[in-house]
Amino acid sequence: MKKLMLVASAAAFLVFASSAFAQGFDATFGFGSITSSKASTSNGLIFPSERGGLYPGFTADLMVHRRLGIEGDVFWRASQGLYGSEPYRPILWSFNAIWVPRISKNSSGEVLAGIG
Repeated sequence: MKKLMLVASAAAFLVFASSAFAQGFDATFGFGSITSSKASTSNGLIFPSERGGLYPGFTADLMVHRRLGIEGDVFWRASQGLYGSEPYRPILWSFNAIWVPRISKNSSGEVLAGIG
């Protein structure tokens, strides 16, 4: 009887979950990599390249109005590189405004504009 009640409760939750409104806040964690040019030399100084390596990071967005919101993300290099003889770890960030236009009844797009 307890198993039947558990299954019935789970089924009822799934049935009513489809009629719930969209999320107002999303947060994610992910990994990426960068493709960029090789390190260059200018006036005897070597500028390091940001390419290579794994870049873990966090992203979050908050819809403050029906179709408008804010978004931010931060990614950093998992391993340190050398800038001359000093260790460095690049940190990449951005903050954006989000506009979500409705394309059809069941789909929408996402347009981002910001700094970073």
